[in-house]
Amino acid sequence: MQINSVAPGGSAVTLTTSGAAVRSWQVGEILSATVLTPVSNGSVGLRIQDALVQAETRLALAPGETVRLEVVHAGERPILKVVDADAMQQVLGQALRAALPRQT
Repeated sequence: MQINSVAPGGSAVTLTTSGAAVRSWQVGEILSATVLTPVSNGSVGLRIQDALVQAETRLALAPGETVRLEVVHAGERPILKVVDADAMQQVLGQALRAALPRQT
């Protein structure tokens, strides 16, 4: 997979590997990736669900670190985006405030 910086706080991830697990991902799905190998020459090994993949990245990732990824485009070559945990919490909070009834 290839990771290219697209915006502050996020990265685009294009998988170059395929398999049944990878093809079953749905747009909007949030995946948890565990870093298996340290970044070396821009390449890093990740475990996403049961799939072992190689990635190219400019991010500073350490073995054992967990990265949250959102599926932006599904299919044979999915595109993923690194999700900022703080931003997700902020969006969730806004959604809950909008959905919960107002009390006076």
